[in-house]
Amino acid sequence: MRSCETKSVLQMVSRPLLDIRFFLCLSLFFLGACQSSSQLNQYPFFESRQLSKAYDFSSWWEVVVKHEQQKSNFLKCKKEPFTCQGKLRSYSHIIEQAKSLSREDQIELIHRYINRTPYDDDKVIRHYDHEGAQIGVTRTSWKTLYDFLIEGGDCEDYATAKYFMLVELGIKVSDLRVVVTYSDKLFGYHAVLALRQPDNSIWLLDSNYPIKKNSHMGYRWIYAMNEQAVWDHRKGY
Repeated sequence: MRSCETKSVLQMVSRPLLDIRFFLCLSLFFLGACQSSSQLNQYPFFESRQLSKAYDFSSWWEVVVKHEQQKSNFLKCKKEPFTCQGKLRSYSHIIEQAKSLSREDQIELIHRYINRTPYDDDKVIRHYDHEGAQIGVTRTSWKTLYDFLIEGGDCEDYATAKYFMLVELGIKVSDLRVVVTYSDKLFGYHAVLALRQPDNSIWLLDSNYPIKKNSHMGYRWIYAMNEQAVWDHRKGY
């Protein structure tokens, strides 16, 4: 009965009114399909403010410097892979394989390769005074790509490893950022890699998920870094 009533009403509507309703429905469709980056919570590559130069963030800069110092170790593993530990044995093979791929396929390959590395939480070191009272707590620092491939790591180490491997493949530093977030799904702090594509779309590489190429819902951006600078996203939180 309901469908028949609908049909009789539509038959009574004049053609101009139908045309107007069609135009409005079409407009609403495109508005829904073309949501803004803020609605999709896309990482704000173009809106964030620079906080400092990268070398001012000591814990991050130590990783950058140490990575440069360890590059000779990768060359050694390329020549003698069976003398190397962990995923260092396959590193050179993955890099060579990736060089023959398109940019998008390179990113997908590196994302999967790193995400298959064993997870290893930061080690908590508690400090006590001479009377046995706890006076402080520190965590082990971020790992370089080399150390990560041997030992595994946690979320920021996954993001850092992807960062260095993609730079090795020729992706510009200015198109990459290691981003520290608050994850609504994990109820805690989390790190991911943000990557800007040539069409200005932003891909998010998370250690827990396939690459997020559209919506980045579930993250609250805090700060980000690459080898050039550190960016602050806390405004508005």
